[in-house]
Amino acid sequence: MSVFDPLQPPALSDPLGNAYKEWYHANFFDHENRRIGLINTSLHGQWGGENSQAVATGLVFDPENGWLGNVHENRFSDIALDQYGIMLPQTAIGIAHSQEVLSASVDMPVDELTVRLEAKPLSSPFRMQTPMPFGSGWIAWSAVPVLKAKGRLRRFRQDSSLDSTTVYHDHNWGRWFWGDDCGWEWGVFTAGDSGPTVVFSVVTNSDHSIFGLPHLYVIAGGRARQFVGDHITVEREREVARLDRRIPGVMASLHKDRSSPLLHRRVSIEVKSGFDWFRLEFSMESAIQLILAEPMRQGYGFIHELCGEFTLRGKLEQVELDHHGLGVFEYVE
Repeated sequence: MSVFDPLQPPALSDPLGNAYKEWYHANFFDHENRRIGLINTSLHGQWGGENSQAVATGLVFDPENGWLGNVHENRFSDIALDQYGIMLPQTAIGIAHSQEVLSASVDMPVDELTVRLEAKPLSSPFRMQTPMPFGSGWIAWSAVPVLKAKGRLRRFRQDSSLDSTTVYHDHNWGRWFWGDDCGWEWGVFTAGDSGPTVVFSVVTNSDHSIFGLPHLYVIAGGRARQFVGDHITVEREREVARLDRRIPGVMASLHKDRSSPLLHRRVSIEVKSGFDWFRLEFSMESAIQLILAEPMRQGYGFIHELCGEFTLRGKLEQVELDHHGLGVFEYVE
């Protein structure tokens, strides 16, 4: 049985079919060069509907050059789909080699970015497939937190290897409309070199004044643990943020009132459960805003990718934790 999940398209009889959302997502972390990449292929609206959209996102944050890549919208007629893949002209993510290898790519030469990546799982998946209430509908997801990559990155006509990078993959699906009173906070933090990987998530309302049940998943020393609810305490240091980029540019010009959002400059996540205790401290270095229009009715979603570094200290199953690494924190409203 594959560690990866197939697509979950709506049935023709689904009364919420026009609110359909689904995506395959991957982050890669190049600790040596402090680069963080994001590859995403997503579907929005009735499966194959005339107004539905498929969105390609390919981004790399490089401390020396800022954000490379872009967001591109496509019609369903311009894309290829199979049971384990969403292939768009600009980005593609699929499961190959008997459902054992994640394959991802970015083809954005105009945006100075090309990526070829294959990654094999080093961890078991965790699945949160029980639909959670979300906006006017629901959301479900699964993740393979740790994969090891092989591949190449081309930026500014210069090639570099991705063979030493750590990869995170998740798969999300559900029914809601962009513009609903909903949002989420999610983060993945990896120390690389066989160090810990931590995944955090919580659903919220759109202004992040109401939070659902937080979940945290940690892989350390070859062991995996999941913590939920009262075991997790989150401290957020928010401030009006200077966005380093807003995309796509046309959408950004229509939403000038969203150019200075209130984002998390620092996030502290503490876990206490029995003899286990650890604290993760994340500091944002750069932020980019992605604006998505709802294709089925009036509404917009605002996705903020916060890149930075983290420290992790404490004890898990009698093993001392003292690590640092790269992280992405996502803030959606």
